[in-house]
Amino acid sequence: MARIKKVPEKKRSYFSYLYWLLPVLLLIPQILFTFNSMNQIRYEELAESVRNVFWLQNGLVYDGVSSNIGWYGTSLIIYHLFGFSLFTAKIFRLILQLVSLFALAKLLSMYLGKRFSLLPLATIALSPTLLYFTTLEASFGIDLQMLPICLLLLLTLDLKKRIHFYVQLILFWMLVMITWMSYPTFIFYLPVFMILFIWVLHNTLQGKKKDQKLTYFLSIANISLVAFITPLILGVLFVQNRNILLIDPVSGSGIFRGGGSLALNQTHFAANFFSIMQDFFVSGKSYNFELFKADFSDIYPLVALGLIVGISIFLLIKMTSYRLQLFIIVGTIIVTYIVGSITSDPTNLFGMRRNTPIVASIYALFVLTWHFTTRTKRLSKLVKNSIYGIFTLLLLHNIFVFPINFSHLKDISIYDYQLIPGKSPTEALSILVKQTEKSGLDLTCKKNDCRYQETYAAVAGDCLWNKLSCHPIYGYDYRSGTNLLLSPEVWNIYNLSH
Repeated sequence: MARIKKVPEKKRSYFSYLYWLLPVLLLIPQILFTFNSMNQIRYEELAESVRNVFWLQNGLVYDGVSSNIGWYGTSLIIYHLFGFSLFTAKIFRLILQLVSLFALAKLLSMYLGKRFSLLPLATIALSPTLLYFTTLEASFGIDLQMLPICLLLLLTLDLKKRIHFYVQLILFWMLVMITWMSYPTFIFYLPVFMILFIWVLHNTLQGKKKDQKLTYFLSIANISLVAFITPLILGVLFVQNRNILLIDPVSGSGIFRGGGSLALNQTHFAANFFSIMQDFFVSGKSYNFELFKADFSDIYPLVALGLIVGISIFLLIKMTSYRLQLFIIVGTIIVTYIVGSITSDPTNLFGMRRNTPIVASIYALFVLTWHFTTRTKRLSKLVKNSIYGIFTLLLLHNIFVFPINFSHLKDISIYDYQLIPGKSPTEALSILVKQTEKSGLDLTCKKNDCRYQETYAAVAGDCLWNKLSCHPIYGYDYRSGTNLLLSPEVWNIYNLSH
């Protein structure tokens, strides 16, 4: 790994300034995707960005499945600072994407140089999977956004700037934990971070005496550990019903697990495999992954993918300087698939939602093989240009499928949640909030399977976070036949429908 060296910084030029404009330009497709998705809100989005956040506001988790408190806590801070709307979380992910694109641009320029970073940067930024997941208000796929940010913080650690080094170190480990607390799938990156962290420390401490190395190592290790576990400790202490957060006796779920649990079933391997193939090479058909054209949905990007695999095998056999990176990337793919296949999914819909590290790994292979192609002297100019042309097919595919996916974003999801039937999400919430401001809201439903916790949380959250003067919100307990003044605690006290 050490032999893949950073490209030295050169004097600023017009091209350099244009390069740093590219992340802003590449955000435009994401802006179009995000704002074109606001005609509906899925149940998971409403639960993850509103209901569970409102429950956390009251020091509670809704249940063990709803345990992504890193995401809820971040959303809660944003709502208090900037106010609330149904789509505030979408705007947050949009801003996060801009930060992620700048981090990715910096990383690529460090190892490829700016000129050779253009193609991989644009290709990754226009990934249909990344574009789709970033439109969601749930934390699904947020690992794809956070990975470049975390890698940049880790790979630019410089002990020569001591204060800066420790601040950056603390921020890195805290972000890793917060992201893991937001999206359990982030666990598959932890071994990668540990390997890279050891490598960075080895390079950082080179040239120091043995006693100095030990002192620095212990100091850095202790600070890293404290920074890593602090968000978890604070989160667990903040939650009052932490027994449910740690392990929900009803669902068996809890923090870092979501709705998953260990299930050694051979049929899961096949189901996961075929769902991944569908989501990668045809279209998104799995749980909350409704993408009309996937990342490799046509024949011609498969040619580029095949070349990437071929060059990767060559590097594994012939080029020792690339082996560790290849083992890390391929290992991540294998472990993600295996673990995803031995855990149950309450929806029985395997696929992209729990396999986003495979997406990141495939694009990492693309960057690695691109690095080799641009740096090697083994290939003739004709062969190099041919490889460049084939790699360009990935970018062309992502460009060509963009308008197709864009046009289907407004298709009503099977997971769509209507606050008021026939009304848009923002219009429906506005009607309900105005009614609550005027005279209160009665969500009475006299069936035993009524659920109005999402509607209640949206209205109550809007009143609270936007500092409105609202009247009480009532529901109904069909067993006692009485109206209830709603609060998050009521669902536990009266055991209302979940």
